[in-house]
Amino acid sequence: MKKLIGIAVAATLGVASANAADLASRPYTKAPADVATVHDWSGFYVGAHVGYGWAHDDVTAYIRTTGALFTTFDFNQSGILGGAQLGYNLQVAPNWLLGIEGDFSGADIAGTIDVSRAPGVARLDGKLNQFATIRARVGYTINNWLLYGTGGFAWGHVKARNEQVQCFVVTCTLGATDLISQDRTGWTAGVGVEYALTRNWSVKLEYIHVDFGTYRTTLSAVNRFDDDTLLMDAVRIGANYRF
Repeated sequence: MKKLIGIAVAATLGVASANAADLASRPYTKAPADVATVHDWSGFYVGAHVGYGWAHDDVTAYIRTTGALFTTFDFNQSGILGGAQLGYNLQVAPNWLLGIEGDFSGADIAGTIDVSRAPGVARLDGKLNQFATIRARVGYTINNWLLYGTGGFAWGHVKARNEQVQCFVVTCTLGATDLISQDRTGWTAGVGVEYALTRNWSVKLEYIHVDFGTYRTTLSAVNRFDDDTLLMDAVRIGANYRF
């Protein structure tokens, strides 16, 4: 019995030694490092946005029948906006991006001013109720981040109401009223930052400046025409779905 136990122990030690030698002879291989994921911004996308805008109107008013200067004034407008956008990106280098985007916004960017002029007051209500842009985008990507500049064409629709209040001694009555509905065109430029949440979804923050130029508006009821220069700035947040 003692002899059999000795033979078994010797055999076990021999197998263990052989396995240890075999393990020692195998080369050590390091596990491969994780490969960083680089987000691809290329492709078509669609999205929605909300924001806040503020505008500034500079007005020079003339007497329509004579062309003489009537008065000058300026006033501010502000309010909310919201809409949708559609675009396409092309990643042309490891970190550079070219794109084009179009957007449309409904807006309530409005303001009022009272212009005193004997024998009464003219009240002007102005509102930008719609605008749209078509813009190029040039961006720089850092994995899930996109920093970009943008610029292009802008269109807007302006509505206004001019009421003449006539005052004699202590009595004031509503006089002539003009209603204005006018399309404007101009240019826009801005900057933005976008972050990819997933392969398809991203969120963005954007600032744009819009110059709608100077337009002449005829106010027949009050025998006046106005040269009106309209500028607007807006901040928008939004989300995009990339196909």
